[in-house]
Amino acid sequence: MLRYIDRTSFFFINHGFNNPLFDLIMPVISKICGGPVLFAVSVALLFSRRKDLRILGLIMLAGFTVSFYLVSALKAFIARPRPFLALTDVYLLAKEKSVSFPSSHATSSFMAATVLTAYFKKYAVIFYSFAAAVAFSRVYIGVHYPSDVLAGALLGIAIGWILLRVRKAIS
Repeated sequence: MLRYIDRTSFFFINHGFNNPLFDLIMPVISKICGGPVLFAVSVALLFSRRKDLRILGLIMLAGFTVSFYLVSALKAFIARPRPFLALTDVYLLAKEKSVSFPSSHATSSFMAATVLTAYFKKYAVIFYSFAAAVAFSRVYIGVHYPSDVLAGALLGIAIGWILLRVRKAIS
């Protein structure tokens, strides 16, 4: 039943939202915004004059590190094939070499949204919308199932929340 829901919702997004504008912007969102931009923001924060922003940069870099290793371990253990390898008629706009579950892009994006929201609460909708766009783009371009990005989002939120609690405990 869950597999059916996952595949049905995959095709709903992957086929149902097809349009020329998304064909242009979704690969860009997926490629650039899932990691490189957030990593650059984290590094830039390290050079801030404000101590709290330097700490934010460190927390985000720690989050990317934890996310990378945890997602890599889960991917190796679960080894779920990507949709374009397991299904026919996938509208594919990018290829990935690793396995599918969970989405590292969603994990990193939602971790960053969680941490950034703790520091800049009034921008929470923007941070989480950005993360949701990254997650949506991964399904749209054909490299993840919805459950991959949902698991990545939940994992990212948990990682961000734990790092913020650790930061609070040691300060």
